[in-house]
Amino acid sequence: WLLGAACAGGSLSGCATSPVTGDSILVGISEADEKAIDVRVSPHQFSRDLGAVQDPAINRYVSEVGGRLDDSVHRPGMPYSYRALNANYVNAYTFPGGAMGVTRGIMVELNDEAELAGLLGHELGHVNARHVAQQQGRSMLAQAAVVGLNVAARDSNWGSVIALGGQIGASALLSGYSRDDEREADALGQEYMVRAGYPAQGMTALHQLLVAQERESPSLLLTMFSSHCMSSERR
Repeated sequence: WLLGAACAGGSLSGCATSPVTGDSILVGISEADEKAIDVRVSPHQFSRDLGAVQDPAINRYVSEVGGRLDDSVHRPGMPYSYRALNANYVNAYTFPGGAMGVTRGIMVELNDEAELAGLLGHELGHVNARHVAQQQGRSMLAQAAVVGLNVAARDSNWGSVIALGGQIGASALLSGYSRDDEREADALGQEYMVRAGYPAQGMTALHQLLVAQERESPSLLLTMFSSHCMSSERR
């Protein structure tokens, strides 16, 4: 509600139109910034995940599946790219401009191509809904609130305590995708995979696989669930 009110009132300069819903959203970075982040940051993360697997056929396959999906997304002009990474833990992620990585660890657990389509579709959902940009928008709003609290409490003995509470709140906002972000990415990912001709059940099967993995070897999924949470509820 607060984000909507800020945009409706024109009180913040970071308001944009959602590519998905057409509603006003608060963003902290532009589309050009999203693309620049990918160029600047993604190579370092991919390197930390031991780089792309040294098998052109695997990377070509992942790219082909992703290409079928991104033909029908809400932001077709983004520079999407896909790669399988050598890391053995279970994870998949995207940068805001659409540079995506899926680890060897999750690739070997997938049962079929529909589950891979669900995985890539989910990451496409984050890009198309501009979730990272919206995280930064929430940060702007939180920091504005902190400034307001500091001014209001300037002459109060409680000022430092209130400011600390505001900073913790701002940090919490940026700790990862929100539950609503995850639900929206799942819904969009399922929409994209169905448009590309994959069965909708691929997304459910993907989540069932993750729930089973979480029960059997929770440590293998700690990295993934630090940014992609609540697997049982999402299934």
